[in-house]
Amino acid sequence: MMSVKAFAGRILLAIVVLPALPLTAGAQGTSAASIAGVVTDASGGVLPGVTIEASSPVLIEKVRTTVTNDRGEYRIIELRPGTYTVSLTMPGFASFKREGIELPPSFTATVNAELRVGGIEESVTVSGATPLVDTQNVTRQTVLPKALLDAVPTGKTLLSFYALTPALQSPTNAQDVGGSKGETSSRASLHGSKQGDTKMMLDGMSFNWFEGEGSGRTFFVNALTAQEIVVDTPSGSTSAEYTSNGVVINVIPKDGGNRFSGTLFAAGTDHNLQADNLTAALQAQGTRTTSGIRSVYDLNAVVAGPMIKDKVWFMSAHRRWGRRERIANLFHDSVLNDPYFTPDYNQPGEPAEDLRSDNVRVTWQANQKNKINVFYEWQWNNQANNFAYLNAGVASMESGNPYCNRPQLLMGTWTDTASNKLLFEGGVLLNDSWQNTFTHACAGIPTNRLYKDTTLPFSFNGNGPSQTDSGQRPFKQRFSMSYVTGTHHFKVGMAAEESLPRMTTTDRGPTPYTYSFRAGVPISLTEYASPVLTGEVKIRSDLGVFAQDQWTVHRLTFNLGLRYEYHRTKADPIDTLAGPLVDAHSLPGLDCIPCWHDLDPRLGVVWDVFGDGKTAVKANLGR
Repeated sequence: MMSVKAFAGRILLAIVVLPALPLTAGAQGTSAASIAGVVTDASGGVLPGVTIEASSPVLIEKVRTTVTNDRGEYRIIELRPGTYTVSLTMPGFASFKREGIELPPSFTATVNAELRVGGIEESVTVSGATPLVDTQNVTRQTVLPKALLDAVPTGKTLLSFYALTPALQSPTNAQDVGGSKGETSSRASLHGSKQGDTKMMLDGMSFNWFEGEGSGRTFFVNALTAQEIVVDTPSGSTSAEYTSNGVVINVIPKDGGNRFSGTLFAAGTDHNLQADNLTAALQAQGTRTTSGIRSVYDLNAVVAGPMIKDKVWFMSAHRRWGRRERIANLFHDSVLNDPYFTPDYNQPGEPAEDLRSDNVRVTWQANQKNKINVFYEWQWNNQANNFAYLNAGVASMESGNPYCNRPQLLMGTWTDTASNKLLFEGGVLLNDSWQNTFTHACAGIPTNRLYKDTTLPFSFNGNGPSQTDSGQRPFKQRFSMSYVTGTHHFKVGMAAEESLPRMTTTDRGPTPYTYSFRAGVPISLTEYASPVLTGEVKIRSDLGVFAQDQWTVHRLTFNLGLRYEYHRTKADPIDTLAGPLVDAHSLPGLDCIPCWHDLDPRLGVVWDVFGDGKTAVKANLGR
């Protein structure tokens, strides 16, 4: 760990902040865009064999090419979000060019064209409004572009993404104002979806833990490294690529470009910008302090550029951010290791959240068709008020439930544009996240005994004796193949997830028990088996295989999909060491807790009502 920290520190010291310049968006995985349409002549007859070129600065290969089929139809898929120019050429006809087409993620822009007879040196250029209605995809989403993320004064956290998404509902205790809630691990729902189905993705790769119905997270994304953030709201019942029908958040990262560029973001506040509502009436009821923000800070730097021009690019980001809050009527215990809680009114409870991240992303254009991205990020996250336990009034500062996670995320993605009809893509991700209160207790006092008193609503004195070394290691893979004709966009693929082995050790010391009192008089004690050595319940494997087709028939586009799911969970056998109150013993393994197979059909239909790409009616059905 020390070598990684030293390396990250050297990178940070080497940053030279340059004028902020736009960077190129990376591959999207499940959030790529498309351009499609029909080419006709002046009489309305379809034109097969027309060469179509889509060019944009965001394409590393600069130009993507295809030709119309025998029905005059074409489709260019897996395009990065950005501004495009579409050019059409055919011998015997004047060339046609459509400029300024803005493509958001997961959007199919309909660009129809009419070619007139003429020399190929003649050209017709059209600069018009970007298509606003997707007449082929059923997907509903909100796109948070870089310009919005930069301009709106939000906390640059998950909760701020929720706040910018219309109709999205987050828990009432997770309403964020300017970063006041920090990196609270919060789920969201929309149109009746389950909060536990919320999924987080980076470049199309999920980085959730398996806890919390598979929606838990300890890794926090850096919004300054995102070109766009796509919130699918929701898409599970419309696309066979997703396993659930919950909110899916996909962070589309930037690549480096052929120019060196940098961005610096700094923000902060203190308690002086927040009103104090400690009234005389509240004081008369015994209130001494009220809840509020004491400080919020965020220092974020991104630098990017070429390593080898037109071949290898890099982007590196470094961030320090956090907050400190005061909790109403919460105070430190002035006398420890006695059966009474004695509040120290000179030390109000002010738990802190301090986070840091350092990452690097390298993009390699191996050849005109193949591109590889490698990403690594190391984080150091201390959260003294995990899940707002202290706000709930169930623990003192000394007996809180902190989060002291050290996630390391390593990811690689690959795309291969084999031809203008065939595309392959894949990716792997490992999220090695752990915490160790033996070596670093970021809050509470894990070596102090936890006390409870029936006359008090909270525990006090410590949150032990209990020291733990725990974590998870989700390993995830995806692969897909897309084949395109003028009327069909066929896609097959798979996604697999498994939990790599990771032991958990909990040690409660030579006296593994806690006390309970009534007004300072001991009434009971709770004994614990210690030490405890466990292997986490393993998911081997969580497999999804899907096939889907987008089929256009005149003004109707059918989105047809089928997804097969296999889930297997097991616990390995384990040997536990002897302790003060228990002998050494062995626990047998258990398989299929549970094991199941599932088959999920997905059906959607889009009707281009007037055939002009301006009005669409959409419907979908799935499970």
